[in-house]
Amino acid sequence: MVDVSVIVPVYNGEKYLNQCLDSISNQTLENIEIICINDGSSDNTSSILKKYSSKDNRFKIITTENRGQGCARNTALNEAVGKYISFVDADDWIESDSLELLYKKAESDNLDMVFFQMVNYMQSSDNFVSTDLYNIKSFENNAIDEHVTFNHNNTQKFLFEIPVGPVSKFYNRQFIESNNLRFPEGMYFEDNAFFYNAYFHCKKAGFLKKQLYYRRRHEESVTQTFDESKFDIVKAANEVLEVFANHSMYDVYKGDVINHTFSMLLEWFRKSPLNIRQKFYENIKYGFRGFSDLKKDFSENLNCEYKIIFSTVLDNNFYLDFLCDYKLKTTDYVIYNGKNEFLKGSDEYLEYKSALLKKFKISVVIPIYNNERFIHRTLMSIENQSFGIENIEVLMVDDNSNDNTCEVIRQYCDKYEGFTSIHIKEGTGSPGTPRNIGLLESSSDYVIFLDHDDLFEIDALEKLYRAITENDCDFVYGTYASIDIDKPTKIVYPNEKHGYFESLWENKRSIAFPPPSIWTRLFKRDLLIDNNILFPTILGEDAVFVSKVLFNAKGIYYLWDTLVCYHYLNLKSYTKNISYKYLLEGFTSEEYMFNLYNSYDDDFYKIRGEGILDFYMSQFFKSNLSDEEIIKIFPAVYDFTKRLNSLGLTPHVSKENTILYDYILNKDVDAVIKFKKVKPPRNLKRFIKNIVKKILRK
Repeated sequence: MVDVSVIVPVYNGEKYLNQCLDSISNQTLENIEIICINDGSSDNTSSILKKYSSKDNRFKIITTENRGQGCARNTALNEAVGKYISFVDADDWIESDSLELLYKKAESDNLDMVFFQMVNYMQSSDNFVSTDLYNIKSFENNAIDEHVTFNHNNTQKFLFEIPVGPVSKFYNRQFIESNNLRFPEGMYFEDNAFFYNAYFHCKKAGFLKKQLYYRRRHEESVTQTFDESKFDIVKAANEVLEVFANHSMYDVYKGDVINHTFSMLLEWFRKSPLNIRQKFYENIKYGFRGFSDLKKDFSENLNCEYKIIFSTVLDNNFYLDFLCDYKLKTTDYVIYNGKNEFLKGSDEYLEYKSALLKKFKISVVIPIYNNERFIHRTLMSIENQSFGIENIEVLMVDDNSNDNTCEVIRQYCDKYEGFTSIHIKEGTGSPGTPRNIGLLESSSDYVIFLDHDDLFEIDALEKLYRAITENDCDFVYGTYASIDIDKPTKIVYPNEKHGYFESLWENKRSIAFPPPSIWTRLFKRDLLIDNNILFPTILGEDAVFVSKVLFNAKGIYYLWDTLVCYHYLNLKSYTKNISYKYLLEGFTSEEYMFNLYNSYDDDFYKIRGEGILDFYMSQFFKSNLSDEEIIKIFPAVYDFTKRLNSLGLTPHVSKENTILYDYILNKDVDAVIKFKKVKPPRNLKRFIKNIVKKILRK
C-alpha cells in the first residue's frame, strides 16, 4: 500500500510549481503518490506536470476544466490510494522530511488527523514570518502538545483560534472515506466547512510542533487578490453554520460561531475595492443567513462592535448609506461652548442644547481640518453678516486637526454665545461625517454648510433667510464666485429656470444644473432630519446630499445670480490633484446616484450625465495615474462610461474626451494607457486632429 497520497491542485501555477513539486518528489518518505489536478490551466502548467510525470512514476496527472480548488481536491480524493492524505498548494512547498515525520506521528498514535505548524514566506521581501495562528499558539496556551491526543471536545474554548486550511493537517484516508468528507464545490473558501466537518467527526487528533510547510504570500495568490469571486465568503459562512447545525453544535457554540462567521464576512468585506462594495454589501445583506432565518440569534449574540454593524446593515440598503450611518454612530467627539466641555450624548450637553432651541435663526456648520491660516477669514465673514451675529449659531467641527486650529476656534467660542466647537477624537478623513455631526447638533430651524476656507458675501444669510421664510420653502440657493489664485469668477447659469418651483418635477434640470455648490444653499432642518438626509463619507458627497434634498423638497427657490459665497480653489484641492482615490470615490458615488435617480425617474440620471460625462473624461485624462492604477480603476471607469452610453450620451467638449471614451467602451486598456501618456502640444486642436487621422487610417 502507498503510505501517503499528496494532493496538489494546480491552476496556472507555472511560476512556482517547480519548487513545489521538487519539495514533494524529494521527500525522505519515498512510498508516496503525487496526484496533481491541472484545473484548466492556460499557461505552461501542463508541460511542467508532464515533465515530472515522465521522470517519476509516482506522479499521477489529472486534467480537468477549471472548476476550482474544492472540486480539484475532491477529484484527487476519489483517485487516492494512500493510507494518509496530505494537501499542498501549487505555490507553496514543504520540508524534505515532512511526510515521514507526519506518517510516523499518525501511525504511532493511530490518529485521524495530525495538526502541524506552517510559516509564511513573504515573496516581496524574501522573508520568513511566523505567526501565532500558523504556529497554533492556542494549543500551547491550552496544554496541548505532542504528547497528548485530543478532539473537538478538548478545544471548545479556542476552536476558532485554530487555522482551518487543509494544508496544515495530515489526514487518515480511511477516516475521510468512512465519514464521506469532501470539500464544497464551485466556491472559494471551501476549506472552512471542510475543516469543521472533519474535526467534529474526528475521534483522535494529534499535534506535531514543527514548521513543516512554507506558505508563499505574493500578489497573485488567492488570499492576496480581490475580485467578485471573493463574495463566496457569504456561501462559506453559511456552510459553516450548516455544519455546526448538522453536528448539533450550533447551540453549543452559538455565541462563538455567530461572531466567527460574522468576522469572516467583515474580514473580506474590508479588503474589497470600493467600486464593488455595493454588490458585496447586497450579497451579505440578502445572502447571509444571519440577516434572514438567524436574525434574532445574531442580534442577541454578536459582540458590541459587530452588533452596531449588524443593526446598521439592517437599516440601510446601500453601502454608502450604511457607511455614513455607521461612522456617525461610532465617531466620538467633545463639545465646547466657551464655558463648558461636554462629552457626546452627555446629559449635561442635552440640557444645554435644549436651552438653545429656537434661540438662533440659522445654524452654520463648518467642517475644519488643519486650517489655522484661513479659518479667521471664514469666521469673520460670519461675524460681519448683515443678518446679525445674534441670529446665527456656528458649529465648527474639527476633524482632529494637528495644527493650531483648535485653539483658534475655541477663541471664537469664548467670544460669542452662538459659537460651538466640536472636536472629533479620531480623524474621519472626509467632510461628510463632520457635517453630519454639525447637522445633528444644530438647534436652529435652518441650516447652511460652509467650507473652512470659503467665506460668505456680507448679506448672504439675510437674503437666503428672507427667501426661505417668505416663500415657505424647504430650501433656497443662490450662486457663488470661484476664486483661483485670488481671481474671483462669478458662476451664473443663465439658461436655468430660477425663482420658485413646487418640487423637482417642475424643474427636472435642477438635478444637475447648477452643480451642488453646497455652500450656497440654506435648508429647512426638519426636511433633513425627518428624511435622514446625510452626507456620504466619500467624495461626491455634495451631489448625493443635494440630490436627496431635491427629491424630498416641497418648495424650492433658486435666487439665480444672488451671490452667496466665495469658494476658494486652493492648490491642495481634490480637483487640482486628481488621484486614484479621488476618481474611484467619484465613480462609486455616481453608481450610487444612478441607482438613486432610477428609483424615481429614468430621465434624471440622463440629465445629470449631460453635465458629468465630459467632466469625468477630462479628469481621467488629466490624472497622473500609474499604469497599475489605471488597470485597477478601469472596471469602475468602464461601468460609468457604459452606463452613460446606454443613455445615448457621448462626450462633446473635446476630441480627446471622445477618443478616450471610445477606447474605454472597447475595453482597450492598453490604448487608454498609451493615450494618457501622450502630452498634447500647445496647439491642442491640431494635435487631436492628427491623432484622429491616424486612428482613421488604421
